[in-house]
Amino acid sequence: MVFGIEEDKGIMSPNDGEKYNKALSFKNSWNFHTCPAFQSIETLYLQQNTVVSYKCLRKTQWLPLKSEHLTSIWMNSTDLLTKALDFEFLTLEEGVYLHHHASTDELMLVANEMRKIHKKDTLGIVTWQIARIVNSTNVWVANCKFCNFFVPPHPKFADRAYVTDDETYKRKAEETLALGGDQFLLQGGHHPELGIEFYEETFSKLKSWFPEIRLHALGPPEIVHIAELSKISYEEVFTRLMAAGMDSMPGAGAEILNDRVRRIISNGKCSGQEWLDVMHVAHKVGLTTSATMMFGHIETVEERY
Repeated sequence: MVFGIEEDKGIMSPNDGEKYNKALSFKNSWNFHTCPAFQSIETLYLQQNTVVSYKCLRKTQWLPLKSEHLTSIWMNSTDLLTKALDFEFLTLEEGVYLHHHASTDELMLVANEMRKIHKKDTLGIVTWQIARIVNSTNVWVANCKFCNFFVPPHPKFADRAYVTDDETYKRKAEETLALGGDQFLLQGGHHPELGIEFYEETFSKLKSWFPEIRLHALGPPEIVHIAELSKISYEEVFTRLMAAGMDSMPGAGAEILNDRVRRIISNGKCSGQEWLDVMHVAHKVGLTTSATMMFGHIETVEERY
């Protein structure tokens, strides 16, 4: 195949050496990673080192590239990992590039270096939490495709449905403390009849019985559900739950923050934007949170970023 790079008014040829080879390598990586149709690309047009359009064999018109295909032909893992170490945000395209080109060892090394920079005052100290997952109920309206835990709020499932009682909470707390644990990962909040008052009462009782146990509780989808059910704002939900004993919030229910994916695998949960909105409010009121991504199912690589 004849392949050339057109930059401004000229055609780049193999005589242009390293620059041509990088462009050719970039084009070949597109063939493999992005779109089989690009195998017929004859010419790439560059503006300021960035591919903006392409021309195929037997075609005379220039075809614009979609925005997700705009990628610098001089992009490399070393530069991007250095950018990450400088705590600069990576673009979607840069994240996808690292996904395809950086090794797990490289990513782990950079992540650990970033951790050491963030925690320079406590170098050599790594901590973890001994926690127990406790579910307040298994009655959910979220209907997630990957869950074998929930039951719908329907009479035919009544024999399997439960709301955790006080004695069960006490037993699980005592067992957790005896094993060196000090936190409940308290989940469950899509019950159609359990609003803000239920969780206020539950958290208050747990804190009165076991003040040493941290309540790492609920998640953005549950906060959205409670707010809608109780007809109050996210901020009021957090204010009242924190007053009742909520210490922090897991980043549960994030899955993939892309609504195409979410509508397929967890149609009853909040949207990606609602998840982010809840997190924004949580940080505004001073609540510590985490974030969890569930990947490797139906999402594309681009949707992970």
